[in-house]
Amino acid sequence: MAQVVQIATGGEDNFSYLVGNAEAVALVDPAFGEAKIEEELKRAPGPLAAIINTHSHGDHTALNEVFQERYRVPVIIHEEGAARVGDPKQTVTDGDTVALGDEEMKFIHTPGHTRDSMVVLCGGALFTGDTLFADEDCGKLGSRDMLAEMFDGLQKIKAMPDELIVYSGHRYGKKDWTTLKYEKEHNPALRCNTLEEFRKFKGF
Repeated sequence: MAQVVQIATGGEDNFSYLVGNAEAVALVDPAFGEAKIEEELKRAPGPLAAIINTHSHGDHTALNEVFQERYRVPVIIHEEGAARVGDPKQTVTDGDTVALGDEEMKFIHTPGHTRDSMVVLCGGALFTGDTLFADEDCGKLGSRDMLAEMFDGLQKIKAMPDELIVYSGHRYGKKDWTTLKYEKEHNPALRCNTLEEFRKFKGF
């Protein structure tokens, strides 16, 4: 079972995460709180094997190079964002999986906030970046023409198992994390059942 460490790193109530086991650990969205992240890495159950960016905005990627150089690990990012991060990197697309020790990480493309936005499923954890905020809403649209894509991405999340734990890129609600069941019942973005409902919810 993958262990998850949630790290409140500053910025705009940003979270970074460690996920993994004794064989390998991944660092999700490092942008602030270098010392805090380093402290947690020293206590991690296994060695750092990769950095994951849920999307390529600077408030999720700013410390990539610091930890790449320190630990000699690649950044995993959706192929749409590859040009915005440095080497070494590994690009993924919708549905791709990557081993993390004896766990498997699955990457689900959820464009809308950005073209390269994705959520990451690992064991019972779902890292949603700025696609879905626990106990709050969904991310801001990158542009009006991505409304349908954002809706489709949220529908992918909505189809996932209720028991998943939702870990967002920011603490914009009152909770640090929730279950997906909670989000389906309370998050207004997930309660939209049609594109037209979602369009009205987003004010378009």
